[in-house]
Amino acid sequence: MMTELSSSKLMVSLVQTAMALPCFLLGLPSGVLADLFDKKRLLFITQLGSLSVCVLLLIFAFLDYLSAWPLLILTFALGSFNALSMAAWLSSTIQLAPTGQLSAAFALNSISPNVGRVIGPALAGLCIAFFGVTTLFASVSISFLLVLLLISSLKPVKREGFLPPERLWTGMMNGLRYIRHTQQQRMALRYVFMFDLSGCALWALLPLIAKNQLNLDANGYGLLLGSLGIGAIISATQLPNLLNRVSIRKLVVSSSVIYAGVMMCIPFIQNTLVVCCMLVVAGACWVGVNTSAGTVIQSTAAAWVRARVASIQLLVIMGAMALGAIIWGLVGDHIALNYTFVVAGLCLISGVSVSGKQPLKMGSEADFSSVKAPEFQPILLEIGMDEGPVAVEIDYLVSPSGKQEFLKIAHNVGTIRRRNGALKWRLYRDLSQPDHYAERFIVRSWSEYLRQRERATQADKLDALKLKQYQFNPQGDTQRFVAVL
Repeated sequence: MMTELSSSKLMVSLVQTAMALPCFLLGLPSGVLADLFDKKRLLFITQLGSLSVCVLLLIFAFLDYLSAWPLLILTFALGSFNALSMAAWLSSTIQLAPTGQLSAAFALNSISPNVGRVIGPALAGLCIAFFGVTTLFASVSISFLLVLLLISSLKPVKREGFLPPERLWTGMMNGLRYIRHTQQQRMALRYVFMFDLSGCALWALLPLIAKNQLNLDANGYGLLLGSLGIGAIISATQLPNLLNRVSIRKLVVSSSVIYAGVMMCIPFIQNTLVVCCMLVVAGACWVGVNTSAGTVIQSTAAAWVRARVASIQLLVIMGAMALGAIIWGLVGDHIALNYTFVVAGLCLISGVSVSGKQPLKMGSEADFSSVKAPEFQPILLEIGMDEGPVAVEIDYLVSPSGKQEFLKIAHNVGTIRRRNGALKWRLYRDLSQPDHYAERFIVRSWSEYLRQRERATQADKLDALKLKQYQFNPQGDTQRFVAVL
């Protein structure tokens, strides 16, 4: 649609930026809101906002007042409401999954947005081609109305735990800290960012391929988007089987290289049928990379931070696409279109090759299933929830023969402490008694310490039990201090 309203390559690519940038700006706050508050209410408000924007677009299109900048601004507004709802949608899917089917739900969670990102534009292009812009906006408005009716029928889920909700800023920092101390999530996010940053050139500049290279009208552009959608569907149906037979890293790297090769070849081909066939391959690879990495990210996230992790994943994807659309739009304004695609393809291959060589692995149910926090010694001093910082000290007695094993276990537990909320963590050795070690960590407040205990998963508990056998007194050896000055 933007190609008919403006001839600037930058304006065309900014449409993708207008949809992706809100996810970069609002993604993390939306994840905190979804983790802490009623998801049903959040979804209802955001979908009502999306409906309002679509109605405005419908009115502008019907009155023939729609121009380039109003389209861009309203697209940004629609992207903002979408950004605020995505984390809630993703975490709700996991929350509704039956026990034993969580791994399948993670895969579905990763597949659905990536497939939708491909098929949605394809259906929109076909609708514009055959029925016009007004019909498209009317159909989308009706769809949002139906979604509102569906949300109204859902039962609200009661929030677990007795502690008050986290503050927005604290919740955001806790989400970032969690990913910082989860190696698999960091690696998967690096792959996603490097792939989408360069790979989005195909999405951002595909309208120009249709118009300038293949001389296609709106119907032809819809055909190109449909080809990407077909590839996405094929990938979505075959991906679960591939993940069982091929390592995730091998699947991600091979799909990235194939996608880059397709992207570099497309601008040199003048045959529409051949381009469509190559776009089928590109659509399959796009979904393959983002879904495989997304499954790793979500399956290694604990329940208490799941929406925040999902929002950070979306933040990385949309941020990379928003930034990439601007970069490749500017590059396309200064060099020929075919060379723009070649440069983007080479950057994609280079980016993925430097993203890491360690294997990507899906998490097990023990990685995200919570356990009941153990009881601890009662405190004699009255303390408010916001008082702090709180320091915790645990003493250990380690024989020389068990030192290396102890240090290995302690390192893993230290990572868990920091991931679940500790601001600082250290392991000290007593200079006067070499077999005496002291673990010390600091959390922001008493409420954050209690939350840290609630956040432990089954896998965390197993590591903590291994370390507990070295304590001076396993029955009660933990000391807790609150700052007074």
